[in-house]
Amino acid sequence: MRYFFLLCLFSAQSFATADKFASYISVAADRKSGMNLRWKALLSAADIASADQFKQIKNFVLSKDWYMRNAAIIALAKINSAEALIEAKKLLQDKALVVRSAAVEIVAQNLTQEHKKVLAAELQKSYNFHKKSSLWIRKQIIEKLSSSADIQDLDIFVKNLFDADKEVSLISAKTLEKITGQRVDDFKYIENWKALVRQNDWL
Repeated sequence: MRYFFLLCLFSAQSFATADKFASYISVAADRKSGMNLRWKALLSAADIASADQFKQIKNFVLSKDWYMRNAAIIALAKINSAEALIEAKKLLQDKALVVRSAAVEIVAQNLTQEHKKVLAAELQKSYNFHKKSSLWIRKQIIEKLSSSADIQDLDIFVKNLFDADKEVSLISAKTLEKITGQRVDDFKYIENWKALVRQNDWL
């Protein structure tokens, strides 16, 4: 009798959760609803999503609205990191800068040598510049790469030492110092590093 009661209680709770999930998805999909409401609804759906409901969250990666693509990749990261990584690598090329930035955060959580190369390549992509000016996502990328850099990554930081963006160049110089153990005078720090790179034929 007790088993039957618990089974009924569990079933009722499951149906209630399913109904709540459906309500959240409905709000998230309603383009007449406000941005903040839709955003919160999708993340709330992710909090209670079952394995069978995962695809409904994933579908929002294809939303026409940048903020829902952004919400989708964050939601995916909460419930399935492997799938989130797959989608994040695609969204590195998204037309919305905020979406690309969220994708960088997720890829950077798993910085294998392959993923380091993927992020390093993004530093040179035209959509990460406005005209000839470097967008802030490039600093974000080089900081993520620097955080787990080792001597295998020498080429990445040598190349970006000569970047026109002074922040990217400075982070590259400091990273080269960290991974090589070599020091230069703080006066004209970046220029001294460029000279050292040329001297060592690292270009």
